[in-house]
Amino acid sequence: MTDEAEANRHRVRLAYAALARGDEEGFYSTFSPDVVMHEAESLPYGGVYQGIEGLKRGVANMFAAWREMKYSVEEITAGGDLVFVYLHVRGTAPDTGESLVFPVAELWRFRNGQAIEFRPIYWDTHRALEVLRGKSD
Repeated sequence: MTDEAEANRHRVRLAYAALARGDEEGFYSTFSPDVVMHEAESLPYGGVYQGIEGLKRGVANMFAAWREMKYSVEEITAGGDLVFVYLHVRGTAPDTGESLVFPVAELWRFRNGQAIEFRPIYWDTHRALEVLRGKSD
């Protein structure tokens, strides 16, 4: 792993450590003012969110869609300007109380020491949407 990749990986670790201690501003300080977040269009909070305020709105929309959402980071790896986070998410639907556990990969792209792109990649957006809409098997 190059020095740049290791430094970016460390930045992401620090960002998640900030979240774990409730320091949202510490988390958001990892991102460039012109960051772009891409959420899966099929989800209720899907879309493209631009800038720090857009990123905050996108994250808030995601957490608002679920009554409860928790995550656990399994691995963070990096190469070049990309950092990948592999985590498991547990979301509980607000209307039914049904929970879903699913893996998510996150792509973080860095430039000059700041994240310029943030892209969660869901394992099964169809199933997540079913749970959110109360359409269980």
